[in-house]
Amino acid sequence: MYMLWNVYIGIVRIVALEFCSVFFAVVIALMTSKIQIGNPLLNWLGKYTFEIYILQRLPMIVFQRIENKYLYFGGCLTVTILLAIAFKHCLQQIEKRVIRKKLLS
Repeated sequence: MYMLWNVYIGIVRIVALEFCSVFFAVVIALMTSKIQIGNPLLNWLGKYTFEIYILQRLPMIVFQRIENKYLYFGGCLTVTILLAIAFKHCLQQIEKRVIRKKLLS
């Protein structure tokens, strides 16, 4: 009987944790749909999110031998942002040329 009670309590805890997790996600989703954050840094990062995501691993590989964690973080962050800006600029130039060729043909 004691063993069954422990199993029951374990299941209740898991269900409660899952409920709290889903509730938290729903509350955050509802809040962000009603509240707009006007931070310029977040707006800028939003424009480069994809580029940062796909290019972040390159500086990590290059700087992996750096022992100082602050220098490693600063170098990776700086190089990733510079790569993201350059990558987006190159993609925009390619898009302009491709669209221009399609319009002229």
